[in-house]
Amino acid sequence: MKPISHERDEIKKERDELETKVMKLEMEIKNIQQIEERKYQVEVMRLKTENEELKRADKKKSQQIEPKVPMTEAEATSAAAPALSSALARVRARRGTAQGAPK
Repeated sequence: MKPISHERDEIKKERDELETKVMKLEMEIKNIQQIEERKYQVEVMRLKTENEELKRADKKKSQQIEPKVPMTEAEATSAAAPALSSALARVRARRGTAQGAPK
């Protein structure tokens, strides 16, 4: 009977060793997955940052180069109205003094 008991103990020992080995390998796989996930997250953040920097640079570039939008005729007229009124008043004033001046 001792040989059977001894054999059973050997089998249990081998099973325990194999279970330990499986646990170690599962832990190693989990660690590798976590490392890969962190690498992925870092790469995503790097790409997001690069994308934001490119957007800012593009926005800055477009603001510097953006040509002035031409005014519509109505906008030009309303912007020039005060200057035209002032010039017209000066012309009328000169004509008035020229016509009403003693000869």
